Amino acid sequence: EGVDKVVWSAGSLPDDFYDEFVVSAFVAGELAPGPVPFVVTQDCESGQMIWKETGPPEHQHHLKWPAPILNVLPKDTPQPPE
Repeated sequence: EGVDKVVWSAGSLPDDFYDEFVVSAFVAGELAPGPVPFVVTQDCESGQMIWKETGPPEHQHHLKWPAPILNVLPKDTPQPPE
């Protein structure tokens, strides 16, 4: 049940640019707090890149295609103002 895919499509982003894409969501209550890596598939004009590599936090900067990390917080964690 629930969302298992998010698609962003608003045109191309030239290689010389960097951008962040933020997704806010609620996750199932039985998911333990902590980091949860997830796979991202990026379609580009020159092909497709799959961001799925994982490793210990201290080695993340050595990965070529690191998976994004979803940081699951305990339910009672105060939320920052929007």
